[in-house]
Amino acid sequence: MKRSAFCAITATSRRRCGSRRARHGRTAAWCSLTTGGLPLDQYRLRRSFYALLRSAALPKVNLYSLRRTMANIMHALGVPPKVIASRMGHADTQVLFKHYIREFDAQDAAAAETMAAAIREARRIGHRHAEGDC
Repeated sequence: MKRSAFCAITATSRRRCGSRRARHGRTAAWCSLTTGGLPLDQYRLRRSFYALLRSAALPKVNLYSLRRTMANIMHALGVPPKVIASRMGHADTQVLFKHYIREFDAQDAAAAETMAAAIREARRIGHRHAEGDC
């Protein structure tokens, strides 16, 4: 296929995608297209995703599980919540923490131990101050 023909097909497809998204109250600078140049809808994406899972002999999970997994991994790696929210398309972190990020038991235990150590140290220092050892 000639480059000019491909560009014309792509431009037509993108206009089609843009008008479709506009009908649903959304606008975007990008659009995912099928190999036939049509906008990639949720049904086609889900069907292709499940086929990939079957071919890799992986358990069936939905796409939103992957979003949650990504958010949790990024959070565990110390990525700032605002960056994670932005990458997920959220304007702020409220939705991120309400629906996606689950605090890990290990993080919770580590936070509790850190606080306990700080209290023990404060008591030790405070006890020395009371005795006049400083």
